[in-house]
Amino acid sequence: MDWPKFEKFKKVSAGQNPVGRPPFFAERMPMSLFESLVSFRGARKAQRIADELADRLTDRVWEEAGVKARHFSLAEARGYFRAHSNRIVRAEMQRSQTNAKADKLGPWQWQAVESLACETIVIRVLQQLLRYRKQHGEGTRRKAA
Repeated sequence: MDWPKFEKFKKVSAGQNPVGRPPFFAERMPMSLFESLVSFRGARKAQRIADELADRLTDRVWEEAGVKARHFSLAEARGYFRAHSNRIVRAEMQRSQTNAKADKLGPWQWQAVESLACETIVIRVLQQLLRYRKQHGEGTRRKAA
């Protein structure tokens, strides 16, 4: 049986396509300091907007989903809250499209805003659920039927 021979990697010029990689990887330059600062600034702005959305929408998610989820296990409640928060955050972001132009965020940043806001809302609503269960003497697990 003949084993395949492994060849050493060859240097690839910018015009050639390395095996298994799209051509844009061969032509990419490393990020400059200015580009990394701009990227960091955009990420901070996305986090700020996500926090503002979460502040506005946490109570609405709790009102819509909290009543039914009070008797769920924590994992079930997390999924239920995540589904409701995704729907509510998307609707709110579509309603406020004018803010997108004012904040000058790119499409990847708006996706980041959506996911950050949803995760923040889920964490806050789960904290409210645990507080509710503690106040009303309910445990964190469902009782056996």
